[in-house]
Amino acid sequence: MGYVSAMNSLATLLDDHLDHGQEALIWYKRAVTAGDSTAAWNLAMHYVPLRQKRLYRYWMRKAAAMGDEDAIVEAEKLLNDPNYMTSLPLEDCD
Repeated sequence: MGYVSAMNSLATLLDDHLDHGQEALIWYKRAVTAGDSTAAWNLAMHYVPLRQKRLYRYWMRKAAAMGDEDAIVEAEKLLNDPNYMTSLPLEDCD
């Protein structure tokens, strides 16, 4: 029914606790399409343990463009180092 925060919460539950990463991606993307910058951040964080820098950078820049303050800081680091990928502990990235 368009509850954006619920979409993101469901995706996080699927991704972090139920190990349903592919289904989580669907819900994260739906939330981003509905305007949730936190879901874009979470998508970027999804790719950190997978070491997929291209997708990490894409979603981090998207989150920054949507106004996520933490993503803006991370995106600035991306500008300074194209190979940058966060070294934040994943539990700090939620």
